[in-house]
Amino acid sequence: MLRCLVVLGAVLALPCVLASAPLDGPGAVQRRIPAAVNNEPSMVELSFKFKGGVRTSVVARGDHKPVVPLDIFIYDANDKVVVKDESPTDFAAVTWTPPRTAEYRIVIRNHGVEYNDVYIFLK
Repeated sequence: MLRCLVVLGAVLALPCVLASAPLDGPGAVQRRIPAAVNNEPSMVELSFKFKGGVRTSVVARGDHKPVVPLDIFIYDANDKVVVKDESPTDFAAVTWTPPRTAEYRIVIRNHGVEYNDVYIFLK
């Protein structure tokens, strides 16, 4: 099994297993998530097709202005949560192996009182 090191920013390095990017999209995107309203997190949704049987990861890193909780939820075609990370910081990551090639919905939630420029890595 091949191993690699993902470096996010100047401080954080994570070990990972090489996997494939989405079949129908980029390996990384940036989105601005609006501020939370009335203590309810705001969110951004993305959909990508991932290859079945191949380990897949989604990582979200906030802009640190300030550090606020970010969540990642991955939903399948039946709107069932496949995997999630409800992080207390502005770094969240999930890894799963899709059982079949299919489209998955990625929801990233911002709990901050200001917008958050989030960098999303898909592998």
